[in-house]
Amino acid sequence: MFDPDFFKSMTFIKTISNLTQSLDGLRSTVATKADQSTVTELSNLVQAKVSSGDFVSTTTQLKNLINQRVQVGDVISQINQEAGGNTLIQVSNGKGSLILDAGNTIITGKAWIPSAAIANLTADQVQAGTLKGIKVDFRNSDGTGMIADGSTLTFDVSNTPAGYLSYNGMPVAEIPDGSGGNELTIRYGLSTAIIPDDSSGAQATFSKAAQKIAYMTGTSQGKQMLSGLEVHSNNHHWLGAVNSDATYNRLEINSNDGVNLTWHDNTHFWISDGNAKLYKDTDDSSTATKLEVHGWAWINGWCEAAGHSQHSTLSSKTRIEEADPDHMLDLINQTELTTFAYKSELAGGTNHRHIGPIIDDINDVAQYQIPSEFIAPTKTARDDDNMIGALFGAVQALTKRINTLEEKTK
Repeated sequence: MFDPDFFKSMTFIKTISNLTQSLDGLRSTVATKADQSTVTELSNLVQAKVSSGDFVSTTTQLKNLINQRVQVGDVISQINQEAGGNTLIQVSNGKGSLILDAGNTIITGKAWIPSAAIANLTADQVQAGTLKGIKVDFRNSDGTGMIADGSTLTFDVSNTPAGYLSYNGMPVAEIPDGSGGNELTIRYGLSTAIIPDDSSGAQATFSKAAQKIAYMTGTSQGKQMLSGLEVHSNNHHWLGAVNSDATYNRLEINSNDGVNLTWHDNTHFWISDGNAKLYKDTDDSSTATKLEVHGWAWINGWCEAAGHSQHSTLSSKTRIEEADPDHMLDLINQTELTTFAYKSELAGGTNHRHIGPIIDDINDVAQYQIPSEFIAPTKTARDDDNMIGALFGAVQALTKRINTLEEKTK
């Protein structure tokens, strides 16, 4: 840095002043067409005023002054002094470091940094095609945020991992051909959820207590009702749908209570520990529910009922012919009656004697006689309805014979 006041007092400036005065005299002489002697005298005067010794001396003084003002190792010191005492630039000798310590360091053009280690970065305006690195920390000062580390994205709350999103090359569920595959894993600490912004509509929630894949459809007793699948850790699970009247149709599975199929919250088909029950909560009459079978119903056990009815409408029948009471009596008389016990009942501890015909399904030549009219189409059961009809015919035949005998005895 140069001092103008200093240069005004230098010998060099005085010499320049004298030279200016001589040039003025020269212009005056030339203007009056001075002769050569006059010009020669003026030249000698200039040489006398500006001698080589004076010029070298002045130049040397200027050089020394520059060296004093801008000397090696003193540039940074001069800048720091101009900053009002703040240390803006520091040089670590022997460490190859240049430190800029200012509240704001602004680079208006492009800055090319081959490698940078930055402790804190506000990335609002950072634009990059690719951001590479092993670990990137996006947490705030409270330790809440995300950490991207390799194939795992960790979500932290107050420096505590709340969940993970990771890539796993060893999947839990293999693809159908058994060749294995890749898997995107979502791990969680307490729970994880995929839900709409307003917590309504379709959602999937997972926790250590329950898993739900369902659609929010209403509320019941302060609890949100779901149409979908709900699996709980206490072995109590639902698959159901909410009706328009806020009742709940569901298949309910409980390891302790069994399986319950519910319609509109009051009609149930319940299976548990070898028992099956069709019932209504609000009606226990003999006509409260109806079990309808379109086809054969096979029961290997007791069938107990308040009544038994067989379809007998004319609209359901064809090939109608009048039965012969005497033939019916013959069928009854051809039936061999026995008493017996069922093996399954004896195995279960029940010793109950039954009376009726036997269908011989073992011997080529039947050892027990029963007309084919009394055997059901399955060939394994008797046709009790035909037997009842034959008994009607037998009674009619016997009644006719009794009436005839009574007429003869009169």
